[in-house]
Amino acid sequence: MPNGLVASLGGDDATVASAMPVLSDFANVVVHCGPLGAGMATKIARNIITYGTWRAVHEAAMVVESAGVDPAKLITVVEDADPGGTTLFSWLRNQLAAEESTRKMVPQVRRLMDKDLAAAQELASRSAISVPLVDAARANGAETLAIPQKE
Repeated sequence: MPNGLVASLGGDDATVASAMPVLSDFANVVVHCGPLGAGMATKIARNIITYGTWRAVHEAAMVVESAGVDPAKLITVVEDADPGGTTLFSWLRNQLAAEESTRKMVPQVRRLMDKDLAAAQELASRSAISVPLVDAARANGAETLAIPQKE
């Protein structure tokens, strides 16, 4: 009976197919990510998201706490604002779709992103809080929001 584990693996189709009965016995979901090494690359990328998100939450919690807000209120606000958790991958989905309508939105989203991250830097600086992830997000906003041209 599967246990909730998501197995990401790489390898040629025949090898993956031969391993599937064993993997399906213990993993809830098995994702064939591509050639040999692709599963590990996907695991590493997932961990970047996990630990990067933890850092983002840490910085946000320090900022709200410095403004006199109980960090538990931050949890409530974020969970209630995005109960399905769709925000995390919303922009990546836009990038993968590479729609012209989204490309046209980029300048406005970039202005909002820059404004909001500047406000976060300002609030953090009032309490001498280091927010390197906020700094990096603001400095790399154009790259973060870039929508590729469809091929």
